[in-house]
Amino acid sequence: MKRIKRIILYSSAGLLIYLLALLWLLPAERWFALWQQTAPAWTASRLDGNIFSGSVQQLRYAQRDFGDIDWRWLPGRLLRGQLAYSVHLSTAVPEHQLSGRLVLSWNQSVSLEMLQGQLPASVLQRWLELPDLGFTALVAPD
Repeated sequence: MKRIKRIILYSSAGLLIYLLALLWLLPAERWFALWQQTAPAWTASRLDGNIFSGSVQQLRYAQRDFGDIDWRWLPGRLLRGQLAYSVHLSTAVPEHQLSGRLVLSWNQSVSLEMLQGQLPASVLQRWLELPDLGFTALVAPD
């Protein structure tokens, strides 16, 4: 009887490790396809990497182009009960870039931390569907 319990325990542990490895190695394209079923307005032209680090080109939401995004998982934030990624957004103009941390908390809040970079207000206007301000400005967060 002890031997059967041991076999079941080791088999279950092996199966769990196998399933976790599959999740770890699942390409970002698959994760995006799963997510897109619940949020069909999001599209992307090319995804590389996996859920832990990778890049996407021409990320779009409802015909709004967000440019190219690179991400890298920050596992240390799990100790705070958060899922965090270091993200870098670049547009067609090399000077217009943003970098920071995207943080997802267990209470379902999403925040951006340590945001750095420069974007023209016209880009933010298109992303956020703001009315035309009538002037050109450059937004650079501290």
